[in-house]
Amino acid sequence: AGVLFLCGLGAGASIQPIMMAAQAAVDGHDMAAATTLCAFLRSLGGILCVAILSSIMHSVIRQGLTRIALADPRTIFTIVRIAENQSFIYSPAVPEQLRTTVVSVYAKATRLSFYALLPFSVLLVLFSLGYKHIELNSHRKQTIK
Repeated sequence: AGVLFLCGLGAGASIQPIMMAAQAAVDGHDMAAATTLCAFLRSLGGILCVAILSSIMHSVIRQGLTRIALADPRTIFTIVRIAENQSFIYSPAVPEQLRTTVVSVYAKATRLSFYALLPFSVLLVLFSLGYKHIELNSHRKQTIK
């Protein structure tokens, strides 16, 4: 729960203030471009983050399931079915001990993915501490001339 809190704190402390800072820093006619650029970069970061974290997660799962299969070769076919369709883990055909072991592998993979995300979240929190306060104007900028 602590890792999730730090990840949320890092993202929450930076996403909206970055957008507002970009909008406040440009003239009215450039506001749409600045907003779109922020949204694009946020999407690009999300894509890269998902790619990296899913790579870490799948690597840990593959290693864990291989370790289980090598320890007890009788479970290979069951593990292959679980790897192909994760909902099979709750099938009555899966022994309780194997189910518990496989769930722990998936939990470990998820936990390590969030640990990999933690340094970026800490950096976001630290960068958010350095934001310069900009007083927002009470009048609207003219965006269309």
